[in-house]
Amino acid sequence: RQCARALSGVGAAFGRNAPRPALRATGAASAPIGSRLALLARLDGVALMTPAAPGTQLRFASKKAGGTSKNGRDSPGKRLGVKKFGGERVIPGNIIIRQRGTKWRPGNNVGLGKDHTIFALVEGNVYFTKTHIRGRRRTICHVLEQGDELVVDAAGNKVAKSVLAAEAAAAAKQAADAGSARAASAL
Repeated sequence: RQCARALSGVGAAFGRNAPRPALRATGAASAPIGSRLALLARLDGVALMTPAAPGTQLRFASKKAGGTSKNGRDSPGKRLGVKKFGGERVIPGNIIIRQRGTKWRPGNNVGLGKDHTIFALVEGNVYFTKTHIRGRRRTICHVLEQGDELVVDAAGNKVAKSVLAAEAAAAAKQAADAGSARAASAL
């Protein structure tokens, strides 16, 4: 009855001053409005009533609808960085640095893996030096063998004494080979 009274003034299809039809909610008049009536709306002056099935209860949202998120994913860390620091003892095969790209460059007695991992080739101690390569300052990783020491070469770079000796021996051998080749050609 409350619904019929509330809707008695609604009805644009019959004109403004035309008599309004009486609306009755069958089976729903005796129950409270919120428990039995599913939808009560006014569209263009026409009243619509859709009763719920008898004996059912309507449920309404008790929580706000949560939005979606495009974030919320992450991957585990790759454990990059220096594994053996300057002065630490290493054996052949020890990983000294894991990196993406060549932030650290390989020097004496170290190798460079296909994923840019720097690893020891000989037993010795790790040592880092800084130098300029193509106008940029770079850190170079070396492994010094037992008894090696760092010295400054002609270009101003720090290198192991054994490496300088090896380079000097190679240069002397090359010069001797060139001299013997000239002597052989003169005969």
